[in-house]
Amino acid sequence: MTQFDLAIRGGTVVTASDEFRADIGIRQGRITTRPFISSSPIRRRWFSVRNCRRHGTSRPQIVEREATHRAISHAEIVGVPIMIVHVSGREAMEQVRWAQQRGLPVHAETCPQYITLTADDMKGLNMDMSGAKYVCSPPPRDKESQQAIWEGISRGVAALAW
Repeated sequence: MTQFDLAIRGGTVVTASDEFRADIGIRQGRITTRPFISSSPIRRRWFSVRNCRRHGTSRPQIVEREATHRAISHAEIVGVPIMIVHVSGREAMEQVRWAQQRGLPVHAETCPQYITLTADDMKGLNMDMSGAKYVCSPPPRDKESQQAIWEGISRGVAALAW
């Protein structure tokens, strides 16, 4: 669950990462981009969800891609390793692969739901409010993303968290 009360601005992330670097640690986070989610039309989808089926449409893949790229850029600027967690889509996986190919200390993990479920699977479930048990963030993506996640695991781009 994204907690907007805990959201911090990019400049604060860079400052905190700079302080963290002195302790020789690794920054980790599940990435969400509040400015995009808070804007229309995504805001309407995010805050007007009356059933669980719409959860996925309120968190489009492009937002995950942008946030992943931004987090990697912050880590590169400051010079700290970073761990991106819950990678769910092809586009975010491509950002991780791009950073690793450039030699940046970027690590990633994904979860079982992203290799076993797709957005289409979510349509057939009991997705009224009792279907909330099937909701995860980020949501499962399309078949192409599922294949990209499998490839990322098999090539060592990302690890699978159980």
